Amino acid sequence: MLNWGTSYVTNDVYRRFLVRDSSERHYVLISRVAMVVMACLGGTVAYSMNSIVGSLQLFMQLSSGTLIPGLSIWFWWRPNAVSAIVALVASASCVVAIHFGIPGWRGEDFFGHRLLITMGISTFVWFIAVMVTRPTDKEQLFEFYRRVEPPGFAWGPIERELGITKKRRGWLGQALLSWAIGIGFVYGILVAIGKLLLGSPTEGIVILVFAPFVGYVLKRRLDNQD
Repeated sequence: MLNWGTSYVTNDVYRRFLVRDSSERHYVLISRVAMVVMACLGGTVAYSMNSIVGSLQLFMQLSSGTLIPGLSIWFWWRPNAVSAIVALVASASCVVAIHFGIPGWRGEDFFGHRLLITMGISTFVWFIAVMVTRPTDKEQLFEFYRRVEPPGFAWGPIERELGITKKRRGWLGQALLSWAIGIGFVYGILVAIGKLLLGSPTEGIVILVFAPFVGYVLKRRLDNQD
């Protein structure tokens, strides 16, 4: 998470919006500073936690505000980087506001309430930001469409400008099925290892027997899609 967070802060925020034309050495220095700051913040938050479940719920609540913005780019051409950053800031602000503004909701029993409120407010703020800010540069949108071929729905204006009239049918359903198989493969191996380490070897071995088969099915699907 520290590596991911550092790359996000350095490349997607600092380098893109604050200092664009500096040396690589400068950006490496900024990434180191960002990592130290995030490590200190993470340690402070972890010290205040009472359980592993609480820390996981906090992470889910922080990231919930970016769920819709992250998925939207596959179905709508209009979202941009600014709106994604606004959603992330709104999500963090909601977490802080709920934590200090509604002390009775700090417990695990009210996790669902906190999650829904954070996601709802962040999504609303993100949509406003999308509508009032400039869209991504057309050339970048064209390149993204050529590479990814998103399933469409709200990519019509870009498709018309590119002169695309024939779309792939069933793309989204096939992608979701491959995604589900991949989730089953990865989490199956994780659960199997957990079972083996925590005293349930029979269940772990059974899951491990089926895991390679699921992985083979996924590989065949991906090869056929290529």
